[in-house]
Amino acid sequence: MNFVEAMTESCDTWFYQVGIKTGADPIIEWAQRLGFGAKCGIPLRGEVDGRVPTDQYMKATHGRKLLNGDIANLSIGQGDTQATPLQMAQAFAIIGNGGTMHQTRLVQQVQTVDNEIVTAFQVREKKTLGASADTIAQLRTGLINAVNAPAGTAHQSSLESVEVAGKTGTAQWGPKNKERTAAWFAGFVPAEKPQLAFAALYEGDVGVNVHGGSNAAPMIGMILKDVYKENQNKKRRTEPPVKRAEPVEEEGD
Repeated sequence: MNFVEAMTESCDTWFYQVGIKTGADPIIEWAQRLGFGAKCGIPLRGEVDGRVPTDQYMKATHGRKLLNGDIANLSIGQGDTQATPLQMAQAFAIIGNGGTMHQTRLVQQVQTVDNEIVTAFQVREKKTLGASADTIAQLRTGLINAVNAPAGTAHQSSLESVEVAGKTGTAQWGPKNKERTAAWFAGFVPAEKPQLAFAALYEGDVGVNVHGGSNAAPMIGMILKDVYKENQNKKRRTEPPVKRAEPVEEEGD
């Protein structure tokens, strides 16, 4: 398998092997560049940092540094890794736009009932990812294939008129006798010129297995179908009616 195929089919063992060969440091560095392990900066007290486990964290928590098993977990976002849905959406927005991290906002602008803009919150770039164009292209191809290729895991998020790019994920947490499963799906749309980034987390009950492809991806698919249906309806409503030319009677008819 190559990278795109492993991404398409969500092959954990491929990422285990590559992660261990790569080592923890590059994985941690790129995870942090994508915004993991730090708050996105929205004005809500409930936002948390998440966690990208390092040797320092492992020593303080488990009394040892990162081992190969930890790196394998880190390679697929499990083990001691923690992420918020907003961090996931932010990361996919960075990939989707080609490598720029923008300041996350909850409000675009404040306006009156008469549509007069009172305050506008400008788009602000925070930093660039620093990934090569080839890396971004490979990521985009893998994410498109994960939704649209025959071997992809996220078919239930696909649309007929718009190409979706995304990645499914499934994680476990809690003690073994009360283990719960988290189903993820995150990505962006349209795949080639993204307008929206998204992340969905579906938390399963104790003892019930849920999966990104069968639980989280359909949620996004349902929402996107409504979004693009609404946009199409708005377009039809706002387009002026076609004025048909009246037939002209020529002399002698």
